[in-house]
Amino acid sequence: MAGTYNKGMYLSLASRGGYAALMTLLVVLGASLTLIGSFTFFSLNEVRINRGFIKAIEARTAAESGVEDVAYRLVSGKQTSASDTLAVGNAVTETTLTQNGGQRIIRAEGNRDDYRQSMETRIDVTTDSVSFFYGVHVDVGGVTMGNGAQVNGNVFSNGSVSGGRATGNVVVATGLSATPSLEWPAGCAAGCGNADHLFATASSNRDIAQSFTANATGPLTKVSVFLGKNGAPTADLNVRITTDVGGRPDTSAISNGTAVILRSSVGGTPSWIDVTFATSPNIINGTKYWIVLDYSTNSATHHWNWRKDNTDGYTGQTGKYTANWSAGSPTWTNVGGDLVFRVWIGGINTSLADTTVDGTARAPAFDDVSAGGSACPNPSCIVANDPPQGLPISEGIIQEWKDDAAAGGTITGNYAVSSDVSLGPKKITGDLDLTANNKTLTVTGTIYVQGNMSIGNGSMVRCDPSYASNSCVILNDGWVHTRNNGIFSGSGSAGSYILLLSASACDGASTSPPCDTAHHNAAIDLHNNADGAIFYAGHGLINVHNNVTVSELTAYRITLDNNATVTYESGLQNLQFTSGPSGGYEIKHWKETE
Repeated sequence: MAGTYNKGMYLSLASRGGYAALMTLLVVLGASLTLIGSFTFFSLNEVRINRGFIKAIEARTAAESGVEDVAYRLVSGKQTSASDTLAVGNAVTETTLTQNGGQRIIRAEGNRDDYRQSMETRIDVTTDSVSFFYGVHVDVGGVTMGNGAQVNGNVFSNGSVSGGRATGNVVVATGLSATPSLEWPAGCAAGCGNADHLFATASSNRDIAQSFTANATGPLTKVSVFLGKNGAPTADLNVRITTDVGGRPDTSAISNGTAVILRSSVGGTPSWIDVTFATSPNIINGTKYWIVLDYSTNSATHHWNWRKDNTDGYTGQTGKYTANWSAGSPTWTNVGGDLVFRVWIGGINTSLADTTVDGTARAPAFDDVSAGGSACPNPSCIVANDPPQGLPISEGIIQEWKDDAAAGGTITGNYAVSSDVSLGPKKITGDLDLTANNKTLTVTGTIYVQGNMSIGNGSMVRCDPSYASNSCVILNDGWVHTRNNGIFSGSGSAGSYILLLSASACDGASTSPPCDTAHHNAAIDLHNNADGAIFYAGHGLINVHNNVTVSELTAYRITLDNNATVTYESGLQNLQFTSGPSGGYEIKHWKETE
C-alpha cells in the first residue's frame, strides 16, 4: 500500500546493499592483494634472475680468467700443468691444457653456485721450418774424412770431398770463389743498403727486378739478394733471370726452370738469401740481365722487403717493379735506387777423391773413387757441374732466434750450470759452461750465448717436453766444445731434436776471431756421441773426433777423424723450430663452449 512503511522490506534491501558493498570491498581487496602479490612475485623473480645473471657473469669471468692465466703462462714460458683450479672472486675455475703436435688447447669451466660457463682457446705454436736433406751438408770448405770415417746417408758439398765412405749418394758441386763476380753495393757484408723497399704490398708492385751487366762469360752459378719479410707471406718467391728489352726485363726467362726462395727461409731482419738454378743459365760478358722476383699475391701486412741503395749509383742499372712481369707488355716503375744483390759467374775446380760411395757419385772430377760397387769410371760415377746449394738457415732467421732469446731477459756474464735447471728464452752475454758432473739443462725457450759453450762430464742438454714434436735451439757467437759423454736430446717426442748453432768463423785455418787453438781452431769440436743433436756452423769448421757418432752436420767446412760416423735420420727433412715468446704462438680461436 502506497506510503506504507515495511520494515522487513527495508531490512532486506539494506542487507542486500551491505552485502554488495562487502563483496565489492572483498573483490577490490582481492584484486589489490593479487596485484601486490604479482608485483612482489615479479620483483622477487627479477631479483632472482638478476642474482643468477650476476652469478653467470661471475662464472664466465672465472672461465675467461682461467683461459687467460694458462695462456699467459704458456706464452711467457712459465710452468703449466695439465689441469689446475683457480679461485676468481666468489667463483672457481677448473682448467685443462692438452697438446697435439704444435697445437695447445686450453679449456676452462667457471663455477659460481652451480652457474657454469665454459671457455676454450686454441693456440698454435708458430715455427721456423728448416730442412736438412743430407747427413752432411757443407759449403765451399769441403769435407775431409779419415780412415774408417763414414756417413750413413747422403753428402752434398760445395767444395771438394776426400776420404771415407758414404752409404748414400755424394754430390760435389761446382766450386765458388770466396767473392762474387758482381755485387751492389760493393763490399757489402751485413746491413746492406741504406733503405727498405717493400714490394707485394699492392697488386701494382707484386713483382720486382734489378738489372746488372755481366763482367764475364759463363754459367750464372749463384745469385744472392738481400731480402727480408714483413708479417707472414703466404707463398714462396719465384726467381728468374731474363735478358733486357728496352730497359726492362723480357717477359720470358733464360733460367731453366724456376728457382724458389722459401718463405720459411727468410727472416724479418733482411739478410743474404742464396739462389741457384737446376741448370745454371749461361750469360755473356757485357750483356745486360735482370734478376726478377715473382710473387703471386699482395697484402698490406704480409709482404717482402728487398733492401736498396737509394743513391741509384750503379751506373746504367736500376731496380723496377710491376704488377706481372710476364703478362703482355707490363709497365715497369723505378724503385728509386738499386736493389742489393750479388752474382757469381763461373766457378772453381772441385773434386771427389779417395772415397767409397755405395750409391751414385756426381762431381766435376774423380780421383781414386769407388761408386755403386766398383771403381770409377762406371755408370755410377757421373761427371757433372751441379750448381751449389746454399746452407738451409739464413742469417735473418738466426737474427730472429737471437731476438727471441733476448726477449726473455739477459744474464750478464758467464753462466755455469751447477744443478739441474730449466732455462730460456734467455740471452747470456758471457760463456755457457755445462761441465759439472751429470747436470741437466732443460731448454724452455731459445738460448743465445754471446761467448763460448763447453758441454761434458755426463751432463745433458735437452728440449723441454712441452716442445712435443718441435725442436729447440741454442746458438752462440763463439766456439762449441763437447767432451766426456755430454748428452743431447730433443723433447722425447718423435721428430724433436736440439740444434746447436755456432756463428763463429773459426774454420780450422784461421785463429781470428779468437778461436780455440787447443781444439783445431774449430767453430764446433765434438769429442763424444751426440745422436740427439744437429750441429750447424755456417761460417766455420765442425771437427768430429775418433769414434764419435752424430745425427747431422751442416757447416762451412767439416772434418771427420778416424772412425767418426754420421748417421742421418729421415725426420730431419722437415724440422720445426719454435720461436720465442715475442712471436712463438698464434691464437686460432677463443670461444664459449657447452
